[in-house]
Amino acid sequence: MAELLHSGFSTVVGDHSVRSVIANEILTARRLIETLGAELCRDPAITARHGEALQQLDLAAQLIEQAARLLRMEGDMARALDAVTLEAMRARIASALAIADHDPAPAVAQEDEFW
Repeated sequence: MAELLHSGFSTVVGDHSVRSVIANEILTARRLIETLGAELCRDPAITARHGEALQQLDLAAQLIEQAARLLRMEGDMARALDAVTLEAMRARIASALAIADHDPAPAVAQEDEFW
């Protein structure tokens, strides 16, 4: 199976297991971000001065979790979008899927539009 994955011809099982490993790595990053945010929130002075930035860390952790969840799902990505709880993220992915259905070129998300 490893030969199939490296040659560009992956099986459904192989593709799913690779996606699961990637999702686990993404979730590790999420835990690190959450731990950092929790540690910073323990200092009232930091929380007072940087409350909005700390909320951005929380949003980043949520986005990461949603992306990992999508990577783990099998089947049609359009149906998997129902599990995405962040509306703006769901809309961006749905838009990219719609573009991909009509245009073989990959869609590019706006970098400054997070939520």
